[in-house]
Amino acid sequence: MTTTSFIRVAVVCSLLFTAPVAWAAEPWADVKFAPQDGLELWLDASRIAAAREADKLPKLKSGDRLTEWHDASGAKRHVTQGDPKKQPKLVQVGSADAASSSPEVGWVLRFDGEDDHLRVLGVKRKLTDFTLFLVAAPHSNFGD
Repeated sequence: MTTTSFIRVAVVCSLLFTAPVAWAAEPWADVKFAPQDGLELWLDASRIAAAREADKLPKLKSGDRLTEWHDASGAKRHVTQGDPKKQPKLVQVGSADAASSSPEVGWVLRFDGEDDHLRVLGVKRKLTDFTLFLVAAPHSNFGD
């Protein structure tokens, strides 16, 4: 049996380690975002287009697969997936006619619930303690 789960991801995660390091936020990050000591990774689906534009990468359209999601924390721990079959899809939600401040307008990542995933590489320390925050909106989850 194959079950597909769709998850709307706004801010996927922030990882806080015990190391007291504060990075400067990337210039394309949300203006309200201020990294705190110990923050190692900040992924924000609403800023994917701005990050790509800053890196002079081609624009993506709704339904395109995402190969790299840029870290807004300033630590440059971007998450990647080289296998196109395992890349999540970037999806635009909302309507062009809606107000830009509407929470229903923006970009999200859609994982297929089977094998889509992203990896962070190059973390050169052993993680013994961390806190992970995940913000998601499941549209369906049929379970077993």
